[in-house]
Amino acid sequence: MEVILDGSLPSEILVETLSRLPFQSLRQFRFVCKSWRTLISSSYFLIKHTRVTVGDRSRLKFLYGLDPPRFIHYEALLNKDGPVAPRKLVAPMCVKEDDNRYSYRLIGSCNGLICLYCEDTHEDTTEEEDTTDEVIQLHLCSVDLVVWNPCTRDACRLSGPTLPTLLGSVFVGAFSGFGYDSTTQDYKVIVEFTDSDPDISASASASPTRIAIFSLKTSSWRLVECQKHYELFGNGWLVNGTLHWLETKYREKRCPLTSQNICSRIISFDLAKETFQEVATLTNIFDKECDHELSVGIGTTMGNCLFVYVHDRHNHNYNVGFAYTIWVMKEYGIEKSWTKLVQIPSDMFHGGFTCYPKPKWMLENDEVLIILEEDDMYDEVALYNPKENTLRTVLQDYCFWWGSTFYTDTLVSPKNIW
Repeated sequence: MEVILDGSLPSEILVETLSRLPFQSLRQFRFVCKSWRTLISSSYFLIKHTRVTVGDRSRLKFLYGLDPPRFIHYEALLNKDGPVAPRKLVAPMCVKEDDNRYSYRLIGSCNGLICLYCEDTHEDTTEEEDTTDEVIQLHLCSVDLVVWNPCTRDACRLSGPTLPTLLGSVFVGAFSGFGYDSTTQDYKVIVEFTDSDPDISASASASPTRIAIFSLKTSSWRLVECQKHYELFGNGWLVNGTLHWLETKYREKRCPLTSQNICSRIISFDLAKETFQEVATLTNIFDKECDHELSVGIGTTMGNCLFVYVHDRHNHNYNVGFAYTIWVMKEYGIEKSWTKLVQIPSDMFHGGFTCYPKPKWMLENDEVLIILEEDDMYDEVALYNPKENTLRTVLQDYCFWWGSTFYTDTLVSPKNIW
């Protein structure tokens, strides 16, 4: 569609110019004239503006907390003057902050949208129709999703299924994820479901993984039973439009090849095909690590690469050597491209057994953003600088339970998925 504004400005130039402007400017420019308002509100422009905005790291914000939600600018993280003062956000109206019946946590962020998992757990007491008159406590777990754009303040509460009605005796499992399917221009949430019966769960390794997929475009749930069983945990890391988890299993006996009792691999979920697959194993990494007791975790770089960290518990607890080694996958899916990029000395961390650092993101300057989880639930966010070998606190009183994420200001509305 060719639009001429004032007889001189072709639509191609207008789109390129406006797509590079921040949300605050576009909100004002919608009132310049009817043609501008139509253009800025079109799905073509929104997709264009989102792509430009998401690729601009100067617009990134670090979101954490929920009571109230707070953020700091990405550039403020690079400030070396000490802890950063966060700014408060207006919580979505559909989030009931003061209702203890509801438990919220972050699932993920994508294109400026924040997805929250809301669980309403309450007890319903009923009596058996037998001679014992036994009272049974039935825990009904009603799952809702909240999708929220902190920039536009648009939010919607997406009613989820009442699990006993949907699947019988089940509960929400250990992993979830949120992302964008570019083939259908749809945002999807995936949540694992697993058996609540402990006897059944004990033999879950023989059962294929089951997930529920929520489509924002159709506002509906679908159940998918996978062909294999996956032992995944936490929120998926979104890289190149695909969700990723680290699957870790511990053996009773050490592997004769790696001298390790741990086996790990990265599993991805394709949001378009809605299938899981193995991306890479960590065998090459474990071959190069010592035979101490290890644990592993996953994160991402600002360059859109996956990394894993290997935690040497022996070194950490005894304050010797390196506690963490970070390996970056330089080429996606290529195991030989694992590159040791950062090693963090044990003496960087205080607290010994009571401090549980988790590297989450690697910034452009190779600094590592680390969540320092303490036992009292309120923790710190710190940055490790490998060049200067320093660890500095950037946020205090951080509640790790809710989660954290990076996001950008976009025009995407959760109420209008094209």
